Amino acid sequence: MISGLQWNYFPKTSFEFPKASLNKNIFTQVPMHKSSMLRMEWFVETFAAKMKKKTIRVLDVGSYDVNGSYKELFSDSRYEYIGLDMSPGPNVDFVLQNPYNWKGVKTDSYDIVISGQAFEHIE
Repeated sequence: MISGLQWNYFPKTSFEFPKASLNKNIFTQVPMHKSSMLRMEWFVETFAAKMKKKTIRVLDVGSYDVNGSYKELFSDSRYEYIGLDMSPGPNVDFVLQNPYNWKGVKTDSYDIVISGQAFEHIE
């Protein structure tokens, strides 16, 4: 339980990986886990949508779109969504040059910081 929230709120979902050809990139064939998208939808509906600000700045850490993105969940005009990652690419608006130096990210400049697809890849 984190801050009074029980993260196993969502029922377990079964997911079958599509059969991939050995010559194709597996990442282009496997969509983002359904449970991950459901959890972020729940967060947006339960918390973000209820914020009383005219503009809500959202920073998505690890936003490179390999197999899906949360960006569509923040498509309402009141959200200003910024994707941050270590490499340029789809869904990346801001590229960090050094993971230990975030000078380009101003302190307290975002209302929401999310990261649903990156932590398992960070040292």
